[in-house]
Order: sequence, then structure tokens, then C-alpha cells
Amino acid sequence: MRDLERYPLKEIKNFDNEVKRKIFMKNHKNNNINNFSQLQVIQYLLDNPNKDVTQKELECLLNIRKSTMSGIIDTMEKKNIIKRVSSVVDGRSKVIKFTDDNIKRHKIILEKMTKINSIITSNISSEKLEIFFEVLDTMRENMEREEEKIDKII
Repeated sequence: MRDLERYPLKEIKNFDNEVKRKIFMKNHKNNNINNFSQLQVIQYLLDNPNKDVTQKELECLLNIRKSTMSGIIDTMEKKNIIKRVSSVVDGRSKVIKFTDDNIKRHKIILEKMTKINSIITSNISSEKLEIFFEVLDTMRENMEREEEKIDKII
């Protein structure tokens, strides 16, 4: 019988909480970023500086709902991290861009996150990391495939 303290969903949630507490909550006053989704948006924008990035694209990338992504973008816009601008291709469409004064600061934040990622995975072999990612992918596939069964339980 499995130890009730070690269920995968509980462990994933606990680890997520630890990351938030140890990384984001300690530094959110300094960097104006207080969750991982905001960091992922920043990273994607930095990795694609010449691309017109839309909200829909970010929703797919982060695997989150439209309303959640709207809230993330609204928050980041209020904090003057990003701005919505009209697309050159289609004026009705809005694309997400950095505000001019934030690009350098966000590159520094991402460098710090890369270093932290290296630290927390330092004693883990690439083989074990690959297995970890395979397990997560399989769990995602199981959730998608068995969505109806899960909905009945909930």
C-alpha cells in the first residue's frame, strides 16, 4: 500500500508551494514578478523579440484558460512590465510587448532563475531528469485521455 504522504499530485503541489515561497515571495518586491506564469511570459517574450506574440499563443504555451491569461496580462500591464499594442498585420488584434524600460531587468531575472534551476537539479543525473519529464508527460496524457472519468469523480 502506498504511503498517503507521497501521492504525486500532493508532492507536485507541495513543491510548487515551496518554489513560490522560497523564490517568488522573497523577491517579488524587488522584481515585480510574483508567479511562475509571469516569468514564463517574460521568458517567451525575451526568446521571441521579433515575433508578434498574442494572448492566444501564450494561453497555448502555458496551457491555461483565456480568463487566467487575461488576468496575468492585466496584472503585468498594471505593473508596467508589458503592454498591449495593435498588431501591424491586423490592427484589430493585440500583441504583447515589453515596456521599453524593462527588457534588461527581465534578462537579469531570467539569468537568476536559470542559476536557481541549475542548483536545484545539480545532483540529479540527466537520465533521472529525463525520466522525471517522461513521467510528467505521461501523467498529463493520462489526465487528458481520462478527463471524463476525472470529471465524474470531481
